[in-house]
This record gives sequence, structure tokens and C-alpha cells, in this order.
Amino acid sequence: MAASAGKLTMLIAVALAASYAALALLCGAGNRPGQMVSRLGGHQRGWMGAASYPRNASPNKLPGRRRQEIDFDRWVVDGNLRWAWVIGTTWTQAMAASDELAAKFIELTRENPHQVTSADVDEASDALIRRADSGGMVVVDQDIYLRNPIGKTIADLVLSAATWGEETFSRCNGERRLRLYSKFYDPPGEAMPDWKIIAGFARRIGFEGYDWQDSNDVFEEAAMFSRNGMLNCDPLTVKARQEGKDGHEKLREFGTTGIQTPIRVVDGELVGTQRLHDSSLKLGPPEGVTVHPK
Repeated sequence: MAASAGKLTMLIAVALAASYAALALLCGAGNRPGQMVSRLGGHQRGWMGAASYPRNASPNKLPGRRRQEIDFDRWVVDGNLRWAWVIGTTWTQAMAASDELAAKFIELTRENPHQVTSADVDEASDALIRRADSGGMVVVDQDIYLRNPIGKTIADLVLSAATWGEETFSRCNGERRLRLYSKFYDPPGEAMPDWKIIAGFARRIGFEGYDWQDSNDVFEEAAMFSRNGMLNCDPLTVKARQEGKDGHEKLREFGTTGIQTPIRVVDGELVGTQRLHDSSLKLGPPEGVTVHPK
């Protein structure tokens, strides 16, 4: 069964995914070798999210006292957003994008009378502050290449990010397989890894906790916050410290095969989890820093 591309696909995506999963379970697929169900396309979301959004501070309310997470698209269209930092997405052409959203971006940025006309940092900053104060919007676009319109037409500040192969980093794929991807080429020009750009901004603004020196520091910090989830890789970084190594160095020992999270400690060794819902898996009491997800 296939669905047409575009907005229709977006509207029925959840229903389709649920239908396929239910069909697979009815057929007995799942939790057995060669009988699994998974998505074939889209993003393989092996990431570690940031801190949760303070929903109680959201301006979007549901009936009664309940609040929902802020809808940034709605806030742009309503003219309420003053600063937008876009990382790795076209925004005006993705998700709930519409011609109305794209037109509003142009109205709040390029059609605002306050434009950057000088390379002088102070003059440029003053122009952008005046725009925000006048009800306009300032947009920063951070990506591995210049995209139109979000980067080429709309953005006031374009930050060139390093991509795969230009920085050593770790990643989980759709089956929770954690691997190390080593740098083999310098990023072009002034491009930097995402973590380094974000850390630089955060420190200039005055935030604490962004003193990372390399991508391994980011990996090890993220590992600490992965403990109770299906991407738990904290046992690996703990084991690395016990052996006098850093997290990336230990992960490199697993080669291109990597190790599937959540990672457990069994008889002092790191063991991956091939299937999350495996009735044949016999788990004893958690060993060391092992956490058995519910």
C-alpha cells in the first residue's frame, strides 16, 4: 500500500504507521530474527534530545489550565517570533510548511525596513535589534550547505556547519546500533561542527555547561542522560573511564559493527541489546551501571 507524497502523506503518516505495525503483530512478526517490522524511509531517529520544554511557560493553551508545547509555525504566522535559529532544516518547505508560512517569513525579514547594510558588526547588530523591536524577525540558518529560501533569501546570519566525515561523531541508526564515525577530511572554509557553533553562542550569551573541548566531551555528557532510555550508552563511557580511555576510543573498539543500545554490563563485559522486546532474554539483577528499561 502506498500513499501520495506531500501534505496528504503527512496527515495520514501516523495512521499508516499504526496500521502497518498492527498488521505485522497480527501476522506474528516482531521479536524474532527475520520477522521484524520497521520503517523503510525517513529519519532514523537515533539522537539524544535536549532538556524538555517548560510546557508551563508555553503561550499555547488547551481548554482549562492545560498548556501545550509552543507551536513555532503559528507564532511566526501570528508575528510573535522575534528570533529564529534554524538548524539543518528548510522549515518553510518542511513539516507543516505552507505558502502562508513562507510569505510570513519574507514579510518579517526581507520586507521589514530594518536591514543590514553594513559589514560593521555594531551597525549590523543595531539594525537587527531595531527590526526585532519593530515587530520583525531575525533569522539564523545553520546548515552544511546554503539552501533557498531559508538560507539564501531569508537568513540574516548563515553559519556553515561541518558534515559527516569532517568531524568525529557517534550515531545510532534505526536499530539502535551505536557506531563511531571518524573524521577523514577537514571542513571547508570556516565551517564548524554543530556542537562547536552552539557552544560558542551559549558561552557568549552567558550560559554555563558548554565547555566542551571536542565531540567526545559531548558524547560522554549525552551518555549520562541516556541511562533510562533505549539509547542508554552510559555503561560504555563508564567502562572507558575504568580502562583509562575516553568514550570515543572505547566505541572505536567495536569497529563498523558497533553495539546496539541499551548497553548492559554482563560479567564485567559490555553487551548490546539485539531486540528490545525479547521474551527469550533472561535478565538477571542489573550489574554495575546497567539499567533495565521497563
